[in-house]
Order: sequence, then structure tokens, then C-alpha cells
Amino acid sequence: MASIGSSSSTAAPRVPLMKSPIRYRTGPLDYYPDKTCYCKSNAKAAMWISWSDDNPCRRYMTCARARTGGCKFYEWYDDPITVPFVKQSLIDPRDKVWRIQEENEILHRTVATRQAREVHLLEELCRVKMANQSEGQQRLEEAEMFKGTINNLTKQMEEMNKNCSSSRSRTFVVGLMCVLACVLYFIAA
Repeated sequence: MASIGSSSSTAAPRVPLMKSPIRYRTGPLDYYPDKTCYCKSNAKAAMWISWSDDNPCRRYMTCARARTGGCKFYEWYDDPITVPFVKQSLIDPRDKVWRIQEENEILHRTVATRQAREVHLLEELCRVKMANQSEGQQRLEEAEMFKGTINNLTKQMEEMNKNCSSSRSRTFVVGLMCVLACVLYFIAA
């Protein structure tokens, strides 16, 4: 099944570039006997595995620099698979692996997107908490100012009460104090 010169062609088949569903066991130049391509430097041809529907798991050799301007050397290393059952038995798991890899990539992108969204939401939550804390601190300071103003007014009213002899003027001062407290309360709120 491993005849080196079983068939050769000068043109590579047109197959979409898909990632190999399995890890290569050896490097593309780790085979023997050497086969040289048509390049002037007599470079060793690289061995790859075809994963097309027509030639699943079939090894071929091509110029190691074919994708970057090397020569047009292309030769099948393995004989073609002629039994439809065997061919389909190789295609089905290949397709399953490709689907799982695609789903895995989608899941990784989804996780990355959600992590980025989570980081954004946490940053936003921190900004809101800081704003609320700052706003709460400001309201607390306003309440302390209001309390100080009320205390000052109370002291002033008490002094005025001491100075006032009649109960009528005391009632007026207490009423004025209540009105001032209400006005300050509504202004602060």
C-alpha cells in the first residue's frame, strides 16, 4: 500500500485548507527514503496528509516551500482508497472532530466575550459604588452643616429668650425658629 511512485501529478488538488483532525506523528521531512522536489536546490519534499473527501488520510509529497513560491512538485505517497466503506469510515470521524473543534472555538470565544463583559460590569459597578459613596458623603456633610445651623439658631433663640421678657415675644421667637428650621430643611433636601 505504500508505493512511492504510484501516481504523480504536477497540480495539487483544490481542497479547502482545513486543520488536520489529528496531530502529525512525525514532521513533514521525517521520512525515508528521501524524495526531492523540482527546485534547483534539490530540496527534500515535505510529506503531508490529505483530509479531502476524495482522499481521506492519504499521504502525499509536495515542495516544502509550495505555499511561498516553491516548485509545483506533487506526488501521492499512498495508493488511493477504493473501498467506499473504508473511505466513509475515515471521513465520518474527521467530520466529527472538525465539528467538535469548531464548537470548542465558539465556546472559547463565548467565554472570552462573557469574561470581558463581566470585567466591564464589575468596573461599572465600582464606578457606581464610588459615585454613591461620594454622594452619600456629600449628603452626610450637608446634614452635619444643617445640624450645625440648627444648633446655632437654637443658641441664638435661647439668648433671645433670655433677653425677651414677655411671653408674646417668646412665642414669636419660637415660631420664627420653627419657620427657619423648616426653610433650612427644605433647602437642604
